[in-house]
Amino acid sequence: MKAGLKKLLVFVLAAVLMITTAGGFSGSKKVFADQDMMLIAPAPTTSVKVYVTIIDGNGKIQLEQAATDVTDIDKDGVLTINDALIIAHDNNYPGGADAGYAYVDAAQYGYTGYSLSKLWGIENGGSYGVGKNSLLSDIGIADTVEDGDFVDAYCFQDLVKWSDKYSRFNNRLIEVNRKEAFKLKLTYLAYGSDYSIYEKPVKNAVIIDNGSKLDKKVNKKGVVKLSFNTIGRHVITAESTRKKTVLVTPICEVWVVPNKGNLTSVDKETGLQYKVVVPASKINDTIGEVVVYKNDNNAEVPDTIVFGGLTYKVNKE
Repeated sequence: MKAGLKKLLVFVLAAVLMITTAGGFSGSKKVFADQDMMLIAPAPTTSVKVYVTIIDGNGKIQLEQAATDVTDIDKDGVLTINDALIIAHDNNYPGGADAGYAYVDAAQYGYTGYSLSKLWGIENGGSYGVGKNSLLSDIGIADTVEDGDFVDAYCFQDLVKWSDKYSRFNNRLIEVNRKEAFKLKLTYLAYGSDYSIYEKPVKNAVIIDNGSKLDKKVNKKGVVKLSFNTIGRHVITAESTRKKTVLVTPICEVWVVPNKGNLTSVDKETGLQYKVVVPASKINDTIGEVVVYKNDNNAEVPDTIVFGGLTYKVNKE
């Protein structure tokens, strides 16, 4: 290449770099070799954290929004629901994914994508459903995932008419204080005559808290008002009161946290009790702070405590 032309090429490439950088692109790297310049695309994300729920063929939740660090374990070059489910089984199912999970790669039939063939040890002829962020996934387990996504995988309960209705609360994770009232709305996804998906309220379903039925039902609009006095994690689900209605079990994780100034329960072994100075947060994934309120036995004070499923640093000053 002649020197003049080579200098011109480098100048043009440099100008292009300046324009694209000004336009808001980030993450590119500049590499120089023999005075020629090229742009290298940023490396793809290698890991994300998602929250996996798995429901068996009886409508029982086997895995409740389990935090799962997803990598490209199936080696297809992208992070997908398939990766999330493989790793979730490896982490939680006896014997791991080898024992409890299987999928079919459609490439062997000349197509693209994957299909489920076993979920949580259940093989039912391929009757499974997959959701992401409370919406049904059009491409199933081949759908990509991003940090913070909620992934649902379920076995159909109705293996004759496949009438299972994918239901959902309007929130997946809520944080409230003791006795603080909040509302949840329960709906399911239905198909129109043109196969478009729309939302309908679930009527009169009974509310379940940590596996126990409450004396609470959603109203005709699918709405229920709740409050809890017990600090900690409450897994809220619902069950239809109509025999012909088969719901894919919805889930909402409610964390009841103490207010600033609230006291913890007394540790029976040590007699220690603490007062909350800075509340912990599940949503923000932050550690709280407490001070010693009661220590009648002059017990040794730990550096941290766990109260209501959340961690607090003990301020000893």
